[in-house]
Amino acid sequence: MTLEQYNQLPYDYAHCAGTHCEKASQCLRHTAYTMLETGGREQYMMMNSNVIADTQPCPFFDPNRKELFAWGISRIYDNVRVAI
Repeated sequence: MTLEQYNQLPYDYAHCAGTHCEKASQCLRHTAYTMLETGGREQYMMMNSNVIADTQPCPFFDPNRKELFAWGISRIYDNVRVAI
């Protein structure tokens, strides 16, 4: 994650210091935690890693990669003809 990408995260985005998690290297919350030194934020929100230590899979896991979603179906029926 670059510094520019880190600065695009919302200020209320929760960071996670859970290094014990098996998906820590793939989690955006943990990657955001590793960016705290260079990020320059005065305040940030943290996850309580003791609460989520026993729950697998983690309910707060956020993938550290971009996902492609299909948006724009609002005009899907524009060319459908109506039979009267």
